[in-house]
Amino acid sequence: MLGVAAGTGYDSTSRLLRPGALLRRYRPAHLNRVRQQMRFLFREAHGLKLIQMYFPESLVDIDSDFSWFDILRQLIRLAEVEGWFEPDWETLDDMWEIYMQMGDDDLADAVESEMLLGMTHFVEHIPVRHYNYGEEDWFNMIVENVPLLALVRGLVDPRFEANISNLLIEYELYDFASQDIDLVGLPRRCEGQPQPLCWLPEMVQFCRRETGNKLLDRCVGIIDWEFPGWRWDSESDLAEVKQLSAEAQPRWRKIEDLLAWADGPEQVEEAVCLLMGVDRGEVSEERGETDGN
Repeated sequence: MLGVAAGTGYDSTSRLLRPGALLRRYRPAHLNRVRQQMRFLFREAHGLKLIQMYFPESLVDIDSDFSWFDILRQLIRLAEVEGWFEPDWETLDDMWEIYMQMGDDDLADAVESEMLLGMTHFVEHIPVRHYNYGEEDWFNMIVENVPLLALVRGLVDPRFEANISNLLIEYELYDFASQDIDLVGLPRRCEGQPQPLCWLPEMVQFCRRETGNKLLDRCVGIIDWEFPGWRWDSESDLAEVKQLSAEAQPRWRKIEDLLAWADGPEQVEEAVCLLMGVDRGEVSEERGETDGN
């Protein structure tokens, strides 16, 4: 008969004959967890190295309990304060929120969740803001919430597959829409117009992705993982980002001002008529004749 030595704490043969269960009790950590912590340490070290490279006087502001993401945020804030570029806080915040909701504790085989890995891209690559939108945002968010921008792109960009007919009908411009808009003469038509209406050509270039500035013509997408490739530790990349951002910011502000101005149907109509080269008086007259009939 199998005996159990006194003082061992085991009071059944079933517990004694299952050493695997006992070993799991004393296993220090899951291998993936160890690998994850090593990655975290590497990112912390890399972030601290970049701060030491560019902002050595700010190292004293780094707390000992900062995570790699805290260090990354500190690096980005320092660059923003220096005016190097406009950071893409929106993408980083969205990714962090999704990660916090989903976590990575339930991952079976992966070391880290997809969102966490996505955020690590910006440890090595500069998170500069891109101002354009992905096609999904154009189809949904822009068409539904930013009528002027949707109308302009629908009228000037043949690659845009969204149907803007309902918007043209809503603003009573359907009968005046044309596929033969004189874009070459648009700057001349906008001369002498008050601000921000005179900046309509900037919006057209933005919608057609023809500004010549990569930050205005491209977007950063979480869904399709389109992220910038400029590296923090490359002097040439950093110089290019600074120049592109300095050029893009004032041009984007003009588009923002124009969108803020076009907060009603009359302003949208005025901008679209100017784009199409249609006299607003003729539009109003035509509407009056139609109503009279």
